[in-house]
Amino acid sequence: MSATFEKTAGANIFRLGATSGLITGTSANGVILAWRNPSSEKAQRLLYLALKLRTVSGFTAAQEVALAAHVVTSFATANYSGGTDLSDPASNPAYVNAGLMLNSAYSYTTPRTKSVLATGNVRIATTGALTHAGSPVIQSQPFLWDTFSELATVATVQKGLCDLIYAPDRDVDHHLDFGSDAGFVVRLPIALGAGGTVRLNVEAVWAER
Repeated sequence: MSATFEKTAGANIFRLGATSGLITGTSANGVILAWRNPSSEKAQRLLYLALKLRTVSGFTAAQEVALAAHVVTSFATANYSGGTDLSDPASNPAYVNAGLMLNSAYSYTTPRTKSVLATGNVRIATTGALTHAGSPVIQSQPFLWDTFSELATVATVQKGLCDLIYAPDRDVDHHLDFGSDAGFVVRLPIALGAGGTVRLNVEAVWAER
């Protein structure tokens, strides 16, 4: 059973930053980022999350574009597949321990300071949605969401964007704490139409205890 948080003092703090590929043609509710805590010993507390979606190539027809982050209470003990693996400690993962000096001596595998994340636990889309063979338990209502109206490619206006920011006060007890086999996914709730591409940029800060 995962540990629980009372406060973040004494916990290891990590930071992750990554960007997707050019995503196109996803069906409604396509998952473009998945985050799973695999540990039965340590909990993860989400301290900060920034999700930035940008239209890169315009759509043939005008459409609404949406981005939403949903809590997952169970991944059915399996990771999502596809996309880019951001959490493999053996292959230059996208995160660092924020409490350590970043130099030639830095190690992702030192037992005292490494993250509980392992191969495949955090993935981001390359060109299409991620997939999952089991049945993750995804909360129906997002904890972050936004939409924008995208015009057709013939419109001579700025392309659309949305920014989702989760930044609770660290002194207030309303953080999201993820136990074993829990975490979150980021979806595109509305299918992407013809011609258009979008890119997701993500920054996350979390604690492990």
